[in-house]
Amino acid sequence: MTDVAMAQMQNRTYQDSMGRTTGRSVTDTRGNTTFYDPMDRQTGRSVTSGGTTTVYDPMGRQTGTIRGSR
Repeated sequence: MTDVAMAQMQNRTYQDSMGRTTGRSVTDTRGNTTFYDPMDRQTGRSVTSGGTTTVYDPMGRQTGTIRGSR
């Protein structure tokens, strides 16, 4: 994979079985992801640092931590 491809943001749209949009996410070049509902309101975010991902709710409160295996 080229440096240009790796540096691009990722946009994902989520749909239910009927094809209706249920939300979307945007992942930046650092691996941090922001989640949105179908009305484009932020529903949470995740921040990755040093192999650990911390999950936050829309108010910025930490709701969980995911540690990668080493």
